[in-house]
Amino acid sequence: MSTIPSNALESLRACVGELVAVLRGRVVLAVLLIVAIMLTEGIGIVLLIPLLAVAGFGAADGGGTLATVVDWLAARGLPVSLLPLLVLFLAAHTGRALLARWQSVNAAKVGEHFLHHLRMRLYHAFIHARYEYLTRVRPSDFIHALTDEVGRVGMIVYQLINLAGHVLVTLLLLFIALRLSWQATLVAVACALLLFLTLWRRTRRSESVGQVMTDRGAHMVATASEHLAGIKVAKSYGAEAVHEQAFRSFSEQVGAAGVVASRTYADVSLRFQIASAAMACVVIYISLAWLALPAAELLLLVIIFARLVPRFSSFQYGVQILLNALPAYDRITGLAAAAEKEAGAQRIGNDAGLQLGEIVLEDVCFRYSSREDSGEILDINLCIPTGKTTALTGPSGAGKSTLADLMTGLLQPQAGQVRVSGKIAYVAQETFLFNDTVRINLSWVQPDASDESIWRALETARAAEFVRKLPHGLETVVGDRGVQLSGGERQRLALARALLSRPDILLLDEATSALDAENERAIYEALQQLHGQVTVLLITHRLASIEEVDLVYRMEGGRVTT
Repeated sequence: MSTIPSNALESLRACVGELVAVLRGRVVLAVLLIVAIMLTEGIGIVLLIPLLAVAGFGAADGGGTLATVVDWLAARGLPVSLLPLLVLFLAAHTGRALLARWQSVNAAKVGEHFLHHLRMRLYHAFIHARYEYLTRVRPSDFIHALTDEVGRVGMIVYQLINLAGHVLVTLLLLFIALRLSWQATLVAVACALLLFLTLWRRTRRSESVGQVMTDRGAHMVATASEHLAGIKVAKSYGAEAVHEQAFRSFSEQVGAAGVVASRTYADVSLRFQIASAAMACVVIYISLAWLALPAAELLLLVIIFARLVPRFSSFQYGVQILLNALPAYDRITGLAAAAEKEAGAQRIGNDAGLQLGEIVLEDVCFRYSSREDSGEILDINLCIPTGKTTALTGPSGAGKSTLADLMTGLLQPQAGQVRVSGKIAYVAQETFLFNDTVRINLSWVQPDASDESIWRALETARAAEFVRKLPHGLETVVGDRGVQLSGGERQRLALARALLSRPDILLLDEATSALDAENERAIYEALQQLHGQVTVLLITHRLASIEEVDLVYRMEGGRVTT
């Protein structure tokens, strides 16, 4: 006998456990609503029995289930006439419809709250993971999980609630059917189990198809992200067709996986519909030819089986959807768990005994974990004095940017201690700006900053003049990554943003290397105004461009010399 794969059972158990832990109250409400729907469904079916009697399909003295129900209603003073029974029947179905609506809304709330929980768990894990770990993973994997995969997990939640409802209502219908004719019901159940087992092999394919969809979807998002990030270079080489062909290939693979999934669903549905029709024929034949059921009971049994067959079909389809979507849950929780294990350590060491704005590196050793065989290692002892302007120079690859990442706490040394007193503001060579207004791009480091503070920071960074000339001033949208601005303007906005955070230490990592002489001079003029007020550390490979610095350190081969 085929069973659900152990990995799928583990995933399902984990998903249900997390769902209950996060939304216990709403899950309990969902179960109660399902039970209430089941009861109203049962009442509606039971009311069909006296309606059949009133319609002349049986008599109270004729024996059998029909007479038993009619007698039970009459003994309790309940009317057994057409109009009252129709009113009760309508009331039962109206109640069921209202409960079904409530259940649908509650199920949507359960799903959306759970998806929000998963999104925030993954986002929190990613944003708080160690920077070195983040350099080793593809951000597109997280983007894909936060968008496409979360949407597929929503199908799991819906199907879990839906399947629970189908199971309970199916049990109720089977109970009523057993009361009518246990022989015919057992035949129907045996046929249904045989049908389910026969189709199970094809149903299990949904899990492997779902895994393929997850993997290919992640690759497609990664390809799209990389290609869109490099579109400028691609256009400069006239290589748009190469990018388009690569993306086309992944898109076709994802589409093919989707078609396979649809074909699997359609194949199972086709076989189920044909087999269920054959099953109904067998049950009716046995009921008439062998069991000689009265017409009224046979009619009621057919009505019950007519309701059961779609539920069997929905159950089969729901299991397929569940198996297909479980790899998405595995991908989300797997990424979250891996990132949670890489949660960032303490950003900086003890600052006792340091002056405000001072940085001290004591016997610091660092090697990238992904470069164990490269021999690239930092071995640093260094002091950056408070209130001074210090330059750190050296050739490319000497470890200057790695040293900056250690000072800011983005990287943690394998040995030694990085001690920092005060707040650091970091301006990198590649300036990142959001596709939003100038104001938003500045104030996210200081959400309560006043206009006066913003303009003061812009003045100091030599950026106020060009911001005033923008179409909407501070409310001008700068475009994706600041594409509407020049390189020098972006860099000066980055400096203004750093100054708005009111730092004690300002660290510029090759922040002027891509600027022309005029913009570079504007940046250095801004820094001269800060001399003595803020500790400034300039990391650059162009020592000739630096004027009026207090200290110059040279870095080479992972070590610092004066």
